[in-house]
Amino acid sequence: MWTAWKAASAELVEALEKAQQYAKERDEENQDLMLTVGRLRVEREGLEAIRTAAEKLVRCKGRYHSELNYRALAALFGVNTPDLPPLEHENVHYADAAEMEIAALRQRIAELEREQEHLRPVGVMSEQAFHRLENSECRFIALWPRPDIFLPRKRPEDGVIVYARIGAAAGIKWEGE
Repeated sequence: MWTAWKAASAELVEALEKAQQYAKERDEENQDLMLTVGRLRVEREGLEAIRTAAEKLVRCKGRYHSELNYRALAALFGVNTPDLPPLEHENVHYADAAEMEIAALRQRIAELEREQEHLRPVGVMSEQAFHRLENSECRFIALWPRPDIFLPRKRPEDGVIVYARIGAAAGIKWEGE
């Protein structure tokens, strides 16, 4: 039994030594990673200082640099330059697209104005609402449904009246007036 005990303890000691060796290797890797992270932080801070200096340099464009140098520095350091107008060749396609869109919109406006000349003010109401109107508000009455016009109704069982309003100042004389 003593030999079995001795063999088991030797195996346990060996497993412990392997675990300690593995932990030591991991600690060394972690230290290397921490050093790398520290170096990267220092480099980033240095780059931030360079970027800040470049932004200051770019911002004083009128005093030290031509506009092209200003643009080149801004592009090099990734600085946004909203104070500069775009170069001619940068916005040509936007101007062409805008002109085409404006022409299409003007054409559509002209079409709508031509259509509007032929329209008359027409409304739809229920018979009950029509009977509440005064006679002076409505001059032309046509009963629904019309063969070429369809309007959905909330209550299909309720009769619908189509009416057109014509102002009394239009000078139209009706029979019975």
